[in-house]
Order: sequence, then structure tokens, then C-alpha cells
Amino acid sequence: HGLSLLQTLRLMAEVDADGGNSLDFTMFVKVVRKCNEKDQAKTVEVFQEFDTQREGVLDCDQQNQALTLLNCVDAMGRLPYRSASEMEGADLRVFLGIVERFKKSCLITFRQNQGFAFH
Repeated sequence: HGLSLLQTLRLMAEVDADGGNSLDFTMFVKVVRKCNEKDQAKTVEVFQEFDTQREGVLDCDQQNQALTLLNCVDAMGRLPYRSASEMEGADLRVFLGIVERFKKSCLITFRQNQGFAFH
């Protein structure tokens, strides 16, 4: 997940209405929203790629492949935690939730490791 520098710069240019090459808070919020939309679209695309039978559900192996392709692995190469029912089969809504949980856990870990922990 995440966008390249070039993709991020393109998004910034899209919302920089006055062409001043700087973002105010409103423009920053738009960039964040667009980044989130692009991340979600990529997740949906990968889900559909691995839903080869078009059943609308990924089994455990398909999830593992999709999560790996989305780079949803921790520093040790481990995939995100999933409950037994999620591993049996995840529809798109559940799969999006798994990816979102992973992203949130990465953010928490980053904050803790960078001295931004909230006590």
C-alpha cells in the first residue's frame, strides 16, 4: 500500500487550485482523501484479481497471496492477524477491514517507534 512520490505529487497538483505549490489544510485533507481512495481502489482490484471463481469470497490461500501483493506484511514478513472465520473466507467488506486493521497497526507501531506514543 501507499503511493509513490510521483503519484503523491500528481495528487497534490490536482488539489493545488491556485498553483502556488503549497497546500493549506483543506487541500491537505483532499490529498489524504484521494490517497485513501486510491489505496481502497487498489485493494478492491487485488481482491477481484484473486477471486478467480467470481464467488465474491477469498479463501485463506487467496487472502495470503492478495495481502502479500498489497505488501500487508510486517517487518518480520508476517501477514496480518485474521480470525478463524476470516481465514475460512473473506468477502470484499471483510477483506477491506483486514487491510484497514493492518494499516492502523502499522501506524501505531510507527508512532511508538518514532517517539509519538500517546501515554
